[in-house]
Order: sequence, then C-alpha cells, then structure tokens
Amino acid sequence: MQKFYILSTKYNIQSRKTKNSGTVYDVVFRIIDGNTGKTVQKKLSGYGSKTLAKTAYAEFTRENCELVKTNPFKQIQPDKKIPTVNELFTEYIGTQSAVNKSSTVYDKKHVFDLHILPDLGDMKITDLTAEALYKWQDAFWSKTNPRTGERYSYKTLSKARMFLSRFLSWTEERYKYPNNLKDVKAPRQKKEIKEHNEETRIWTAEQFEHFAEAVDDDLYIAFFTLLFYTGRRVGEVCALSPKDVTDTSIRINKSVTKKTMNGKPWEVVPTKAYKDDTLPLCPRAVRALNEYKKTDRYDKDADFLFGKDRPLDFKTISTRFGKYVKKAGLPKIRIHDFRHSFVSLLIHHGANLTVVASLISDTLEQVTKTYAHLYETDRQTVVNSIV
Repeated sequence: MQKFYILSTKYNIQSRKTKNSGTVYDVVFRIIDGNTGKTVQKKLSGYGSKTLAKTAYAEFTRENCELVKTNPFKQIQPDKKIPTVNELFTEYIGTQSAVNKSSTVYDKKHVFDLHILPDLGDMKITDLTAEALYKWQDAFWSKTNPRTGERYSYKTLSKARMFLSRFLSWTEERYKYPNNLKDVKAPRQKKEIKEHNEETRIWTAEQFEHFAEAVDDDLYIAFFTLLFYTGRRVGEVCALSPKDVTDTSIRINKSVTKKTMNGKPWEVVPTKAYKDDTLPLCPRAVRALNEYKKTDRYDKDADFLFGKDRPLDFKTISTRFGKYVKKAGLPKIRIHDFRHSFVSLLIHHGANLTVVASLISDTLEQVTKTYAHLYETDRQTVVNSIV
C-alpha cells in the first residue's frame, strides 16, 4: 500500500523571506494519509526557485503517492451508517415547530404516518432514487381510501407529494442527500376531476334563515349566523373572545385548532393568513349577537365568546349542524360551505373580487380561482348590455 494518496495534482507555491537564504519557495498540496485515512495538508519547504519547488513536488508525489479518483478509505473503512427515512423524519419533524404553526406540523406528521412512512420509512435515505420514488408515486396514485373505498382526491395526493418534497429538500440542504423527487414528474390532474372538485355547494340567505328557525339553542343560533354572514372559518369564530366584538364589528386575529403536537385537545394559534382583521358586521349578524348577549350563556369576561373558558368542540358543532340541517329539510352542505355561501351573497350584492378577498381574508388570486365562476351571470349581463 502506498503511504499517501492524492485526489488531485493541484498544488500551490508560496514565497517567503528568510534571513539567511533570502526568498525561498514552499509547495503546498493536500494528501490522504495512508495510515489514518485523513486528508491533510502537506508542505515541502525552502526551495531557491519555483522550478525547484515544482520538481520537488513531482518527485515526492511520484515516489510516495498514488493518484486516485475517490478516497479509498471510504471503501476500506466500514461504511458510515446511512440513516433511514424514519430516522431522518423524526429529526425533521422536531425542527418544524420553529418554522410552522402546530396545525401545519400536525398535518405533515399525519400525512407522513398515513401515506409515506409505511412504504418508504424503513428505506435508507440514499435508496430513494428516482426509480424508487416513481414506484411509490405510481402505487400511491392508484390506492383507495380504506374508509370510503374510493380513490384519494388529487388534493390529497398532491399534498403528500409536496410534503415529501419539502422533507427531501431539507435532507439535501442539511446532509447533502440528493432530492431525487425533483426528477420525478408529478401526474397531471384529469380535467373531469378538476371540474368536479371546483363545484361549490351553497345556500341562499333564505335557506339559511330556514335553517336558523330549526336551531333550538340561542348560542348556536348566534354562532351559525356569525359563520354564515361573515364567511370566516370555524376555528376563527370559535377563537373569538367577547372583547373582540363591538356593536358593529368583530376582530379576527386568531384561530382554534385541534391539530396539536403537545397532546392538548385544542390550541389557539394565529389565523391561516397571519392577519389581524377588523370586519364590519351586517345588521343580521348584529341582531343575532345582540340576542345572544341577553342570554345566560353569554359572559363578557369569559375567554371565549362561545364556550366561556374553552372553545366550542368541533365535533359537537358538526353534530349539531347535521341535526339542524336534517330538521330543516335542507340540502346537505358542509359547515365550510357557509364561507362559499357568504361569497355568493356578496357577489349577488355587487361586491367585486377585491372586496370579497378583503372580507374573507384570502388572496385575490385564490378568490379569483375559487369564485370567478360565480360572476358568470354578471358577464352575460354585461355582454347583453352592449348594443
């Protein structure tokens, strides 16, 4: 075995002044020690000219070194333990609370536990080649939901792929393991599925009032009325405190989530858009809140407007909602569809997309993408007016 190895024939000649010999030249280069396997800097010193320094370098490397393409000790020494996806994901998820809301961290862990780690978790991170990732993606895209027996939605599939991509980008940035998902083309969404997903279910104001008549609890009358006539998310309305409510407006600057990483049943977090909004209330919402304030359920000093020392439970809200919808005999919609219904109501009353985006605290781009089709009647009216 050679005493030294070199990976490159590059070297550096440095000059220096000495008392006895004047200017001398040293040649500096890097070698791999054949005894330890470590890469170290080697210096040959004290030559009277650059030519002599070059000659010394050539003689030393010819007699003592072997030129190699890669460090042979990476093969000679026992392989460094390559972590599995499971091991790296445990570290990764531990870093996410510093950069994401707890609900987002919860979503990432849930998606990985359900869709990624069962198939990829035991694999070494270096085994996630483009071919292996294609196989995972193809299998995932053909899976069915065991609960419903139907294929997963394109939104679910895309979210899992996005979370996996972010994880692999993290491993690449931190540990230099290549993110081969960059070379894996994502399947395209079928047009007919896209069109189906874009359908929104809404109620008119008349339908909501019929629903409200079926609600037999003053608290839930006010709660559902506020949801319908503000278009805000359930968590945002649940997070309201009495101090957030004035005679004509509400302040939205927080939300309640049950997606917690600390084991608690719920947690108050910033809103999805991290905004602090003060929103005007329509007279119908004001009347509902005023009626609620007259009841024993209202406490102006409570932590929460609805629920006092803790927010309303999401499961209870859903159960109550289903009960009242059935009692009213109305077409089934989701509670989140109150948001769509409010937007439809705004558009019906002439609101442009900028106003809509401001009131529901969404981006103009997202509002345009989601609700532009509701302006179809307005488009036809404008065209018909041209004579």
